Amino acid sequence: MGHLSVVEHLTFTYKVGKGYKEEIFKALLEKPFFKVTEEKDCFLITANARTILELSSPPYEFEMFKKFRSFLPKVLRQ
Repeated sequence: MGHLSVVEHLTFTYKVGKGYKEEIFKALLEKPFFKVTEEKDCFLITANARTILELSSPPYEFEMFKKFRSFLPKVLRQ
């Protein structure tokens, strides 16, 4: 149908260091639409493409989600 709304529901899981703890909790306050699993030495962040795009763009622009965005398919990053 010429739109990518279905693709935005792709889910990705990223492993991030404990240094992102504060940013993770700030992002959860803004948009609690991603899952955080705490491991011994890291966090596992699971989010769909829409959430990643929103949290990496104004007004949010979380650094962690900007990095996640770079792993999304190019067609979604436009």
